[in-house]
This record gives sequence, structure tokens and C-alpha cells, in this order.
Amino acid sequence: MIVPQRCGPPALRACQRTVVLAVVFCAALVSAAGGASAQAVAHPAPPSARPLHLRLAEADAAAIVVVTGVDRGRITVTREAGLLGRTPERFEIKRSPLNPPPLAAHDRALVFLRGARPPYVLVDEPRETIRLANEASAERWAQAVRDAARDRDDPRALASLYARWLDEGPESLRDLAFQGLVEPELDTPEVRAHLAPDRADAASRGELPPRVRQLSALLAVRTPEGSAQLLEGALIDPVEPGVIGMALRGGITYGNADTGAVFAAAVRSDDAAVRLAGAQAMVGVRGELAATVRPRLETLAADDPDPRVREVAGRLLVQLARSAE
Repeated sequence: MIVPQRCGPPALRACQRTVVLAVVFCAALVSAAGGASAQAVAHPAPPSARPLHLRLAEADAAAIVVVTGVDRGRITVTREAGLLGRTPERFEIKRSPLNPPPLAAHDRALVFLRGARPPYVLVDEPRETIRLANEASAERWAQAVRDAARDRDDPRALASLYARWLDEGPESLRDLAFQGLVEPELDTPEVRAHLAPDRADAASRGELPPRVRQLSALLAVRTPEGSAQLLEGALIDPVEPGVIGMALRGGITYGNADTGAVFAAAVRSDDAAVRLAGAQAMVGVRGELAATVRPRLETLAADDPDPRVREVAGRLLVQLARSAE
């Protein structure tokens, strides 16, 4: 069973989530020292709204509602669909005049509610408000809540659900899915091992959006097995620069013997973004691999047609020379 960490008021928990995500993205971002461009490895940064399983854990009820009235201290709504717990057909929600949710009359919204009876308190912060554009959107989110409620006590099942949202979208669900997969409740060795093969496969699937492939690479590289699979599939067409960079960094981290060969193939690419990602991934390389990649870096620094690639390769050669002193 997933036990959410109760670590203080919402502002503190939001800050802790931001730290977790910052660590993930900083670990993913590969750029040459001295401020070299990282444009080719454009890792996405989803907003910091809490994933559904954490919101459900704090809620006594959840529903799709239509707002019928808003005054200074109350929001009046009509329930369209009950998703968790029991609510009346019409009820009131408390509204803070100092920090109100962005809801107006006739808005349709998904609300997570705290309390045994009306007026309920909203679980969500105003920035987390989920307004629904139409009936199709309402049904999509209603199913998402039902699925998350079904799987929330089974970490592997919940992780698989979030992985499916990453692949299928829409973007708002992708954001929440990634947030969920890096939360401490799901970021465990067992769940990492469960997810890694599937995410390594997703990272190499050209039909998925680049952002999804990059996020999948981030999730795959967290285990040695996932990293090896990611490295093996990183050069499958169409090659995604962000995936190449993450695959090479994983190969360096885990000492994968194929890292040098994949680097050599990446920097021979006709795509400058792929060559740049390959070069950027070699920041801080040491030992035998450093000796292997040096000739390629020398060629890039001297002859690459893209000035960004030449700059990064040149900086890396300086680093290698200094580390050898």
C-alpha cells in the first residue's frame, strides 16, 4: 500500500516536490562546462501540480461539477459525476477570498474535497485547479480518477498506469504521470526495475513525441538494466538527441562497454543536434573511455560544420587535458 508522506503544510510539501524534480532534471541535463549550449538536449520540466494518487489520499470525495454560483466565501456547484465518496447533488465549497480557485459560474471542474459534509474544503491549491473544457474532457478526467483510485494501493499497477498516460496523453495527464513517477512513493527500487524495460522501449519509439521519449529515457536510466536497454536502442531511427544524451550518460554511470561505440555512431550523425548531444554527454568522462573518445572529439573540434559542436568538443578537450595533468 502506498502511504503518502505527511511532511508538513502544503507549501512545504510543494517545496519538497520541487526539490525532487530539480534533482531529476539536473541529473538529466547534460551541458559542457562554461555555459555551452544545451539546446539539443531540451529536457521538459512539467509543472509542479501533485499527481492524482496524492490528491486522492487527502480527499474524502471527488466529483465532476458545474459551478452555479460564486460569492466571497462560497462556491455553489451541481454534481455531474461522483467519482469518490458521496456528495449531494447540489452543495457548497468553501472559498478563500485571499487565495481563491480560478472558478466562475458555468465552469465545469474536477474537484477533490475534504470534509464529511458541505461546505467542503478543496484539496487542491488554486494553481492545481482542473477546469474541463467539454464533456469529452470531463469523461477523460473522470476515467483517469477512477483508474488512479483503483490502482493507488498497488505501486506497480499505479506506475504502469502513469506510464500509459505518458504514452497516450493528453499533455495534462502526461505532466501528472511524470510527477507521480518521481514521487518518493513510487520512486522505489522495485518500481524502477518494473518500469525500466518499458520506458527504455518507449524512448526508442519514433511515433511518440520527443518530450515523451525524453521523459521515458529519464525513467529508464535509473537502473543498470534499463540503462543498457536504452543505450542499445538509442540509435534506432528517428534518433532523438535527448535520448542519445541520456543513454550515453547512463552508459558512463554504469560502465557499459558499448558506450564508446554508441558515442562514435552519434557523432557521425548527419544531424548536428545528435552530434551535439553525443559530445555534451562526455562531460567529466574519465579513464579508458576518455582515451577512446578523445580522437573523435579532436575531429569534431577541428572539422564539424556546426559551431556549437566545435565549441563543446573544444571545451571537452581542455577538460581532458587538465584531468590528465
